Amino acid sequence: MADFGGGEAEGKWIAGGIYYNPQNPALLVPKRHGIGWTMNFGRPLGWVILLGILAVPVLIVGIVAWVK
Repeated sequence: MADFGGGEAEGKWIAGGIYYNPQNPALLVPKRHGIGWTMNFGRPLGWVILLGILAVPVLIVGIVAWVK
């Protein structure tokens, strides 16, 4: 669960916006500021999802360049 009081969860944020806590089983956690959710990059699945999101445009550009 997120700790909005600035307690122990405060040290789990890198550069103010990247949440990294391998002990937290949640993949998505509430953002530190504002509305929404962010991924817990302490979980391996968080990195897999990020790489998948980044791979899609790279593959599209590669296929378009290969077809031409």
